[in-house]
Amino acid sequence: MITKNIKFDINKYKKTELENGLRVISEYIPNVESFALGISINAGSRRDPQGLSGLAHFFEHICFRDTENRSSKQIAYQFESIGANTNAFTTKEMICFYARALKQHFNNTLDILSDLILYPKFNVKDIEKERNIIIEEIKSIEDDPEELIFDITDNILFKNSGLAPAIAGTINSVKNISQENLIVFKNKYITPENIVISFTGNINHEKAVEEINRHFSHLKKNNFSNEFAKISTHKTKTQFVKPYHQNHIVICRKIPGIKHKDRISLIILASLLGEGTSSRLYQKLREQRSLAYSIFANVHFFSDAGAFYIYIATDKSNASKSKVLIFDELQNLIEKKIHSTELKRAKELTKTNITIDLESLSARMQRLAKYEFIFGYNEDVANVIEQINSIQVEDIKQTAIKYFDLGSWETIEFVSNI
Repeated sequence: MITKNIKFDINKYKKTELENGLRVISEYIPNVESFALGISINAGSRRDPQGLSGLAHFFEHICFRDTENRSSKQIAYQFESIGANTNAFTTKEMICFYARALKQHFNNTLDILSDLILYPKFNVKDIEKERNIIIEEIKSIEDDPEELIFDITDNILFKNSGLAPAIAGTINSVKNISQENLIVFKNKYITPENIVISFTGNINHEKAVEEINRHFSHLKKNNFSNEFAKISTHKTKTQFVKPYHQNHIVICRKIPGIKHKDRISLIILASLLGEGTSSRLYQKLREQRSLAYSIFANVHFFSDAGAFYIYIATDKSNASKSKVLIFDELQNLIEKKIHSTELKRAKELTKTNITIDLESLSARMQRLAKYEFIFGYNEDVANVIEQINSIQVEDIKQTAIKYFDLGSWETIEFVSNI
């Protein structure tokens, strides 16, 4: 076995690249008895072929059915017999199959988890069962106005790009996914250069690499392109009549991707504007005027693009007034004073969110894979905290001036017909 070892923190992190290009990244955490293991594929829903949205998500589902070596019942039993908790998720940019178990069961867990991904059987009966499950999942999203409006928002905001369709797809697209589509997806994306295996806990990196190499060394490179089509810019104002008791509104705009220098300032700005009961929007629209049932702001970053969202649920009679007040507050951030106390609150919230999330072994494991795909290395959390601490009032003011021009926003609204 020929490997390339890269140590980016000798005390905690290790990265090994196998001869075939598969990357293994670990974070050593002593004094814990369990581990989190993830096998991540750089192929989320944005890689779904046109007309087959939901294919990556469908692949995630079908992998828990029969494999060439185990039935779905055997998979469940063998995981449970070693006390492993396992699941998977699909985002717009990756699929992750993961498990938590006690450290003595690492090899067994890896063996079963690898089997799911490398040797799915794609039985027609299993495909139909999962198709029905996914269709019900899509129907449940359509019954949730907050979740649905964000799916529609992305579809409009990132029009004509892979980021536009919902991760689960549509009922029609899921109906069109065939056994052949799933086989082609596996052959194209389950390739070594496209996989990161990450784990956190009290696990010896070198011994784990030996086991991983035993399972994955046979994979051959595919050399597919990781490039995405350029995301176009357009503005719109769209309304949908829905049988909901309230109007649901998203005011949004595109922002740069996760690598951009303004990322931290934009996160803090979203917190200042709409995170928590002390935020500007919550105070102005809910506490002072009782216009909103729910209101918040947040940001979401992809590798090459991002979005800044403001969401409000309000009575139909208050919708127009609420939108005016939101845009007023966006203008205030450009034209009026930002107080150091509200900036301090937003910075502390941002640091807390990052720190609490990383107290989870699973979150740390997922972060290792995500940042390897995006940056090619693990982003040092200490550096991120240092960046947050360095942000000053003037930085936030300049970020607001740069991004909060009123002509740059798009509005998507569910209008109540009840």
